[in-house]
Amino acid sequence: MESAEPPAFSLIVVIWSILSIYSVLADSQNVPIFVVNSPPPPFSSLPPPPPFSSLPPPPPFSSLPPPPFSSLPPPPLLHSPPSSPSPPPPPPSISPPPPPLPISPPPRPSQSPLPHFPPHGEHPPPEHQRLPLRCPHHQKYPTKPTALPPPRKHEINKGQKVGLLFIGIATVLQFVVMGYLSYKRRELMKVKDRFQI
Repeated sequence: MESAEPPAFSLIVVIWSILSIYSVLADSQNVPIFVVNSPPPPFSSLPPPPPFSSLPPPPPFSSLPPPPFSSLPPPPLLHSPPSSPSPPPPPPSISPPPPPLPISPPPRPSQSPLPHFPPHGEHPPPEHQRLPLRCPHHQKYPTKPTALPPPRKHEINKGQKVGLLFIGIATVLQFVVMGYLSYKRRELMKVKDRFQI
């Protein structure tokens, strides 16, 4: 005689699988799941348009005074009296060209001074006493050690926190349910063996 599993176990397994799938989906999304949209303002809150009777009447056309015609200036005369002819401009004075500049001879190249050699009795100073040569561009722009920016911390947003919480609960519930199912299976096997005897 075989005993069927109660429907409570299958219901627990179904709920457990739904929670597991939901926790994985919530962890994979970075944006919040629930977004509350503000409802649009109702149309009744808009003020009604003013009635047409409250508008002021347009001014009558007869109230405008006619423009006076006597205030206009007389039109200018088209033909002006002939003016006296102006004398022609004087011819431009021609200046003599400047004298040519004398060609100067090119400068002689400066003779480089002969290198100074120390006498035979003197020796050059040792290496550690010599002054280091400095380049002019090193003096103008000294090198500064570049500071590395601090590493950016990885912050967990609210959606990821909720997803991790669901995953933790899901793993704990999986172990609890599997232990409970294995315990009940052993009890059912013992009862089955008793009936077979």
